[in-house]
Amino acid sequence: MKIRLFVPIFIIASCANSDKAEGHAFDWAAEFYPEDKLRAVECEISDSDGDGRVRCTLGFTSGQVEFLDCPSDWTPQPLTTKCVSPKATQTRRRR
Repeated sequence: MKIRLFVPIFIIASCANSDKAEGHAFDWAAEFYPEDKLRAVECEISDSDGDGRVRCTLGFTSGQVEFLDCPSDWTPQPLTTKCVSPKATQTRRRR
């Protein structure tokens, strides 16, 4: 019984994650690209590295695409309300 209650709550929390991040992405686009119209925003629903941000992809009518890390509902720092450039990622090469 406990597992059945936990799953729907977790799914609802995950959806709220991307909704808030998408709102921050729209705000970022309005601030940095006021002359270009935002065509689409898509954010991941889970925080993969535990920093309180999710990866978002923004598509503009001009064809430009931006990748951002935007705060989600679960951001540990309440004053962090701006999207930022994604962190650099490292890939390992096999020798």
